[in-house]
Amino acid sequence: MSGSEIVRLPPRGGVPIEIKLRWGIQKEDLTALGVLHDAAFPVKYESEYYDWMLTDSCLALLAFATENCILSLLKAAEHQQNTETERDEENSFGDVEDDGSSSLYSVMVGFCIGQIAYGQRRDGRIDASPTGYLGSFAVDSRMQRCGVGGALLDRFLSYMFFTVSVPPHLFLDYSPPYLGCEGLWGLVSSAYPTLFDWMSRWWFGRDRKGTNHVPQETLKDKKLCDSVNPTVDSQSGRIQYGVGEVWLHCIAADTKLLLYYMKRGFSRVLVAPNFYFFGGRYHEGALLVCRKDGAVIDLHDLNSARATGKKLEDGAGQETFIAKGLSHGFRLRSGNAVFPATVSEEDSGEGEIVDLLLMTDLAGLRRKWRSSVGKTAFFSDLLAS
Repeated sequence: MSGSEIVRLPPRGGVPIEIKLRWGIQKEDLTALGVLHDAAFPVKYESEYYDWMLTDSCLALLAFATENCILSLLKAAEHQQNTETERDEENSFGDVEDDGSSSLYSVMVGFCIGQIAYGQRRDGRIDASPTGYLGSFAVDSRMQRCGVGGALLDRFLSYMFFTVSVPPHLFLDYSPPYLGCEGLWGLVSSAYPTLFDWMSRWWFGRDRKGTNHVPQETLKDKKLCDSVNPTVDSQSGRIQYGVGEVWLHCIAADTKLLLYYMKRGFSRVLVAPNFYFFGGRYHEGALLVCRKDGAVIDLHDLNSARATGKKLEDGAGQETFIAKGLSHGFRLRSGNAVFPATVSEEDSGEGEIVDLLLMTDLAGLRRKWRSSVGKTAFFSDLLAS
């Protein structure tokens, strides 16, 4: 599902600013997304990444503005640079001629793109519970410092913390208790993880939508305490709404960007050496996290996210994959080994998570999770059930 809303931002230089926020990426959005990506990031993304954007596992919020708004902002900026401009022109920036199409919200000016992920700890263990990951966040340079980024990020975090549906089969330690043979089911899931994932998706898929299914429209009326269940038992078969954390990576040397995130509730967990490669050399990457109990979110943004947020589909046939690689040597985290991260002296060292494994292949992630927790512990828990 997708939804949209019109957001009025504070005027800038006498120009009234309105943007349209819309959940979900459509095929016709890919060209504009590619242009914004190339302008915002030094790392170039391959075609697989854009193919993934059209799948249900992509959680994307896009911002659109009118051509008239952008032209007015450009005219206002030009006026501010020209000190000899007539005083009576100061408030004329919103009077750019409308050709009929400029009144439409047709120009993409920003995006937040994320997904469900799993944390990997310093000792190699993988957390069984899903978490959130913000993979891409950018604003058109013509619309920066206008509040577009804040509107996008606040609503994205609100959605991830309080609204996104996390069906039970996304928990790596999940075994459906409904079949009456939990031990056998666990053995099957261990021996045939691909079959287990298919059966889990079927169990919570559209053919079984009468079970554990909450219509999207009911999210609008939920109270905060109803939308959040921070202690969900992954074996209970209940759908969890919201994740406890949202993580992201950024270039560690970009202090301006780091301060922007920290002002919005993110904290730096660690600095990873040689994380990015572009411009002919390696660059450090910073891992940041925003926790639900420490997030700075307006009630308006929370209600907006509930009303327009996209549900994470849990139906059968859902494709969950991410781009297999990026050009210019960007190193994806495969999870085959402990991530060689270091904590700087400025970092608090409070978090044990050192990497995020993207929801590429649940079967593969379950195998890695069982390997990380140890076969003995896994089968002991299995027999105890």
